[in-house]
Amino acid sequence: MAPAAVLGGSRPTAVPIMAHPVVSQALRLTHASKRDGRWYPDLLRRIRPELAEIPTAADLTTVRQHGRRGASLEAAQWYRGLVMDSPAASLVGEKLRTGDAELWRRQLTRTRAQHLIRGLALLALWLRRHEDRLTETDPAALLRG
Repeated sequence: MAPAAVLGGSRPTAVPIMAHPVVSQALRLTHASKRDGRWYPDLLRRIRPELAEIPTAADLTTVRQHGRRGASLEAAQWYRGLVMDSPAASLVGEKLRTGDAELWRRQLTRTRAQHLIRGLALLALWLRRHEDRLTETDPAALLRG
């Protein structure tokens, strides 16, 4: 999604990772294969081994130069309310489910947790927008291909 977000409507963009064959294959991955950020290095190693050795921005950054705007208490309250008032709440772990906005704020300062929370927020917004069109939410049909 990043190329489309950066370029906006100024240039045509393609997001190949959103193609049906890629998404349906990704949905078949087990949680264990993605734990602790292993999926991308494993995927890159299979494509071209030297790619897996390139450090990520998170690897190269030990201390953030600036605070994340999305990690304010107000943002955390908004994310928490949005996610927890939606069907996406069923995907939230016990710690966040019972945690207050301050816990969510602390999680939003961490790269992986921030991506997870923002992804759940995007899902919550998508579900809200399309709730009148959804008839089945069980992903089992997608796994059958």
